[in-house]
Amino acid sequence: GKWLDKKISVAEAFQFIQSYGWKPKKSELEQWIKEDPLIQSTSNSVMDESWMERFNDWRRFKGTALEPGISLQEQVNRLLTEWVQMKQEIEELNYKITQLEQKQTGEPPF
Repeated sequence: GKWLDKKISVAEAFQFIQSYGWKPKKSELEQWIKEDPLIQSTSNSVMDESWMERFNDWRRFKGTALEPGISLQEQVNRLLTEWVQMKQEIEELNYKITQLEQKQTGEPPF
């Protein structure tokens, strides 16, 4: 693709990020280089620590409601999914707390 014509190749980015002790997947780097608008628009790309921060942010936000470039509807859908998962997790944790309290006192919680 066109993005490979940039001065920074996937192989160079892979080598750079590995130099920091990270073990990224090449497929992940390819996708990041395609999707990150700053990297796409930079023809004089010089890799520095800000690239590590950008890659880390991209990895952290990928698939979440904070992912850049997603529609408002997709953002809302992802937030709702996260909310449902968190609600379920809270219920599970409350159940575990009740079980632990019951073990400590030896009495039913009611």
